[in-house]
Amino acid sequence: MAVFEEALKYFPSISDGITYCPVKGVHYFKESFSKNAEPSVYPAGLCIMFSGSKILTMDDICFKYTGGEYVVCSMTMPLNCEICANKDEPVKGIFIGFTINEIRELVEEMGLMDSFQKNDLKVVPHPFGPSVMSDSFRSSIIRFLQCLTNEQDARILGDTLKREVLYRAMTGEQSELLYKIALNSGPLALVSNIIGIIQNNYNKDLDINKLAEDAHLSVSSFVTAQNHP
Repeated sequence: MAVFEEALKYFPSISDGITYCPVKGVHYFKESFSKNAEPSVYPAGLCIMFSGSKILTMDDICFKYTGGEYVVCSMTMPLNCEICANKDEPVKGIFIGFTINEIRELVEEMGLMDSFQKNDLKVVPHPFGPSVMSDSFRSSIIRFLQCLTNEQDARILGDTLKREVLYRAMTGEQSELLYKIALNSGPLALVSNIIGIIQNNYNKDLDINKLAEDAHLSVSSFVTAQNHP
């Protein structure tokens, strides 16, 4: 399995599981042993792998990613995750969450909003997908990891360096997926909005008519959007 050696220099000594970072929406993950595929909920964000590997599946989509690669999840979604690891090469990586607004701001600053609004939004990419780290992505994630080793640096510079990593992802293999989410229209964005509404109201009695109204959809369109991400 491939290993991103330079990133591991800045990976903290942590126990298996998730360890949260000082920057909002960011956490390390580590697993020392292989695990069979089991259901897991992935939030919207970048799941960046330094060593070990994971196999992700959803319906007919299945792929393996390893050190030096990352996965873009455009929205919160259920995935089956198989962990491939051992003591000599555990799964180690970092998750960087994002919001639609963060991605949208980047698209606007890149001057791409108008051009992508003219594209055919009916052509929907998969809601998640793998990408190989470019040299610029690797450099940005190293700077971010270095920053996280110092609490004061993380507090002052963390959000800026996180934004740089997101920007590099916007120029990567899954850029189209991120652009279409940023448009806040089209099927992917509609599904993402629906998930957000449900998450924000999970402790309430949910009525499909009210959910459709909040999503600015008819009931039939709301059901279709949920079933066809």
